[in-house]
Amino acid sequence: ASGGSGNLWPWGNKISPERANLWGDKDGYMTAAPVGSYPQGASPHGLLDMVGNVWEWVSTPFVSSNKGPKTKTLRIVKGGGWTSNQQVAGISFRNIVDPAMKNPTVGFRCAKSI
Repeated sequence: ASGGSGNLWPWGNKISPERANLWGDKDGYMTAAPVGSYPQGASPHGLLDMVGNVWEWVSTPFVSSNKGPKTKTLRIVKGGGWTSNQQVAGISFRNIVDPAMKNPTVGFRCAKSI
């Protein structure tokens, strides 16, 4: 999401409403926005919507350091959604969820290695 820049956000280190669809109406949307609505929020490689709009599933499974009995496999979603605040939408934040959960703020992105 940061293109290897080390930034807090795909576009730099300062959050602003014209770069991502996060909680509130200052960004112009109260729910999900059309894909690509925030071109100013592009990563160094031109990726859009890496933060905000919907949480995105990642392929990395959550591995607990808890040595207790394993009850279910959990997964990771990243990037925050339209109901997220900036503390949970940053590039480094990992949200741990049950993959059976149904939530309109969670989506996915199709990706292919080049």
